[in-house]
Amino acid sequence: MSMYRPRRVVAALALAGLCVTAASCRKPTHVYFTSHGNKINTLQRCPLDSPRLESVVEDTGPQFGGLAVSSRWGRILWASNRKDWAIFATSFDGGYSAGLVPGEPHEPVGSFAVDEMYGELYYAVSMATQERRHQIRRINFKERKVHTVVDMEPRVAVSGLALDVPRDRMYWFAVRVDASAPLDDRVAFHRRSWPCSLWRADLSGGHRTCLIPESAGLKGAVRIALDTKSQQLYWTKRSPDSIQCVSLAEPGCPVRQVWPPKDRPAAKPQVKCPFGIGVDRHRGRVYWADVTAYHIAWAAFDGSAAGVLVKVPPQRGTEPYPTCLGVLHSAWGPWPSLTVSGP
Repeated sequence: MSMYRPRRVVAALALAGLCVTAASCRKPTHVYFTSHGNKINTLQRCPLDSPRLESVVEDTGPQFGGLAVSSRWGRILWASNRKDWAIFATSFDGGYSAGLVPGEPHEPVGSFAVDEMYGELYYAVSMATQERRHQIRRINFKERKVHTVVDMEPRVAVSGLALDVPRDRMYWFAVRVDASAPLDDRVAFHRRSWPCSLWRADLSGGHRTCLIPESAGLKGAVRIALDTKSQQLYWTKRSPDSIQCVSLAEPGCPVRQVWPPKDRPAAKPQVKCPFGIGVDRHRGRVYWADVTAYHIAWAAFDGSAAGVLVKVPPQRGTEPYPTCLGVLHSAWGPWPSLTVSGP
């Protein structure tokens, strides 16, 4: 595969104004999230104007992987540890689902990010090799061709993935993984002390640059979300549990803690075990799924306010904890049909 895709650069330059403002001008309407439990695994959503829980997919199968929302292409993409399909695409209301990426033995998928312009999904995958190799791959919604974009170093995992298509950039955290850790994203619950670094590359995987090195002391990054207009990158973090961000436009990429405020570490809602994260520029908020607090929470970009959007109650005698999260902006429509094959 070519490491350089000039069509992206040309299109991004021609459509930069449209693409940068399109997502920010369209008002976010729902937060989608997965819940994982001992007896049930679900995909749910919560309307932002009148918060309440709505079921989308009642049984997603065991999953600790990724979730992405494609407002333009009209689908929710989610990972599963089922043997037949590793990644599914479903309609916004869950009325139709289809397999997108076939399952591979011992190759669980992780973080997701959608290229809305070209209709492609970028996702991280862990391979059960002796070196514990991890990759970032890309699949086109229509052609269903899979390409390897980034080959990680041995025992270095991808933690969080975000795209800036108009600028032909992608971002991720690289986490040094203990050899005994599970392959899938359960490592998020054990990575409090694992060192990580923030990386940038173009959408073909070339021109890789380390923005925040391991020597900066950053640890425990889990998931990331990018506000392309302000160039603020937000992430959920363990060690300590918090929501942080970095300004990609500022020299040195200074890190700022969003919630809880450093001068008020006991401020509520407390961050107990944050996982998935999403950005809402219209309301000036960042949302995150808190695994052990059993709720979806939010905080203002500047950390001036925060609250609980919706609680996730027990279902069928189990307590499914929310994990991955994505934000749906107002529907583009009409959407292309799902051309993938169902299981």
